[in-house]
Amino acid sequence: MKDIKRKAKELSLKNKLFFFALLFLMAALSYSPSFFNKLCYDDVDLIIRNPHVQNRDFAEIFGNDLFHITRGESPYYRPLIPALFALEVMLWKDNWAMFHLDNFLFHLVTVILLYKLVKRIFQNSRHRKGIFEIDRETAQNPRKLFFWAMASSAFFAFHPANSQTVYWLSARGDLFVTIGILSGCLAIGLKKPYSFAVTTIAFAFVMLCKETGLLFLPIVSVYYFLFLRKQISLKKALTHAALFIPVILVYIFVRINVISVSPFTPVDESFWTQKDGLMTLYLTIPSIWGYYLLRTVFPFFLNFETGINLFYSFLDLQTILGFAAVSVTITAFYIFRNSKLFLWAFLVFLICLLPVLNFIPAFESGMEHYLYLPLTGASVLIPFLFLRRKALTAIFLILLLSFCAAVFFRGKAWKDNVSLFSDSAAKTGEKCRQGWIRSRNNLGTAYINLAIEGIEEEENLKKADSLYSLILDRFPNYGGAYIGKGDVFFISEEYLKALENYSAALKIYPSNYFLMNKLGVTYSLIDSFTGAKAMFIKAMEINSDYYDAAVNLSKVYFIEGNYDKASVLISGARETPSTSLLIKALKISIEAERGRIPEGGSRDEIVTAIEILDEAKLFREKLMLAEYLFERFPSDSDALYNAAIGCLSDLGDIERGHSKLMEGTQMFPGDARFLREIAVYHILAGDSQNAAYYFGKVLQLDPSHPEAGRMRDFIKSYSRR
Repeated sequence: MKDIKRKAKELSLKNKLFFFALLFLMAALSYSPSFFNKLCYDDVDLIIRNPHVQNRDFAEIFGNDLFHITRGESPYYRPLIPALFALEVMLWKDNWAMFHLDNFLFHLVTVILLYKLVKRIFQNSRHRKGIFEIDRETAQNPRKLFFWAMASSAFFAFHPANSQTVYWLSARGDLFVTIGILSGCLAIGLKKPYSFAVTTIAFAFVMLCKETGLLFLPIVSVYYFLFLRKQISLKKALTHAALFIPVILVYIFVRINVISVSPFTPVDESFWTQKDGLMTLYLTIPSIWGYYLLRTVFPFFLNFETGINLFYSFLDLQTILGFAAVSVTITAFYIFRNSKLFLWAFLVFLICLLPVLNFIPAFESGMEHYLYLPLTGASVLIPFLFLRRKALTAIFLILLLSFCAAVFFRGKAWKDNVSLFSDSAAKTGEKCRQGWIRSRNNLGTAYINLAIEGIEEEENLKKADSLYSLILDRFPNYGGAYIGKGDVFFISEEYLKALENYSAALKIYPSNYFLMNKLGVTYSLIDSFTGAKAMFIKAMEINSDYYDAAVNLSKVYFIEGNYDKASVLISGARETPSTSLLIKALKISIEAERGRIPEGGSRDEIVTAIEILDEAKLFREKLMLAEYLFERFPSDSDALYNAAIGCLSDLGDIERGHSKLMEGTQMFPGDARFLREIAVYHILAGDSQNAAYYFGKVLQLDPSHPEAGRMRDFIKSYSRR
């Protein structure tokens, strides 16, 4: 008895803090690459391109689906995720390291909650001997319980499959759902009046973070029936359940009024489509189960995309391993069905994976971040096997260190989109249709974004185009590749080819208003304003809040001379990151058309307005703005040059233009453009001597000028006279 009491002595708070500090430090080192990484994939749409997040428009965030403002209608209602992003934008601006730090800290919160839950599970398990049982001596030994709970927390904290959830900001929903469910399990065991409020708030929290928050109900129920029935009365448990009903009803009401797309609506990237047949889908389920089981016990081949392919043969290695995994699972369940510890780990793992096992066809099948919540169950069981024997403890520590290394090196793949999807494309075979298509399509998009930033534009556009062509060779009905090719041609200013590809994509996505806007912009660039207006109007009919189309339509009306319609549309449009510049430029253009010089305005806004006035052939108004721009920014040589050219070319005011050119040579003596135009002015005036003189000065400033050869020829021909 004395021996038991001696062993049962609690660790000091100082020692406990030491072990927690060591765990957090190791986790921080493992995830340190994330603090240097950029935003990847969905992060860009959810944060940078989302005007509701950038403007902290919480009413719009809670009143719309997740991607409506950046991609079109989606089946996802997760308002708390962009709402928190909005707060982070306010605090951190574009300091992405702080966003990644927040994700890491949320991961640590999950680790702490799991520690507390595992400790309670061990204390509430049957006290008897067995492989998955806690004996009485262990249950009364706080030291051993502490280290076993710490081992479970460390296994979860360092597990490489969780790296996708932590490195990828868009997977924050999995973090929050896990935090909410663990909090609910801990709260329902409290013998305090406020436990009702905590469980209800936790349930509402997870429902607003991700649809899988609904798993809160079965997981908390399993926890109650396995570990709390003797401590918490059924009446109290039913009271908790009754409080969940209003949350469910309010959620359903809001969701029905916000979401119009079913989560089971197939798209051309879906893991399974109807033409594949239900039998194929159901024969693939063992492979999906095997995929997640393998990622749990051997998480070292990490890939952003799923590695699963649909069933095609019983001799396929993936199928064989899948059925073997199911057989092992059934056998283990039969043998250990009376162990509460095993049942908890098994049921949590199974319940949490049900949404992606595809019993009911869904869009996805296998991604690592879907393992985040199931691993809270596995993390109770697996370390327990190692720590029961001292000889295996050293192996467990080595396993944890290998986990840390895997997480660290995985961080390099998450550096940016090119790194992430290059890695994914290299690891995903063509048999895995969904992952094969998406990895290459996303890699093409990453190359396009580099080209837009001016980084090796021609080379990156070629890489993107070859990827889209490869996809269309294998899957000619995949609309995303047509959009990608359209973007390549658009950036290359091959607008007719861009139209051809966008139109092909629209046949596949007939209600995609983002695509209609792309078509409208392309039509306007080839002066086909009838086609442009038709596309913009159709996009607005589908989504009246899509202000990009409204602003672009306003610009078309203005160019056509329908200033009243343009003014009405632009006055009702809301500023977003993608529309702000054009809205302000159009307002300046409308004022200029009315003969009024605008008050204020940034340089970019005025320059854009000058371009709009040029397209509308309002040359006097264009000159007025160019002169106003130079007045506002007298060190801007472009403004004075454009004003001079406006006088010469648009208005035919030769003397006024010449005067501005001479002013330019005095104010900007190193700018060869003014000298070149003066030389042309003298040619038109029949003064070859002065023309040759000014061409000579151009060559002195810029010997490699694009027209240097012609200038030298002119000078030589003049000198021979």
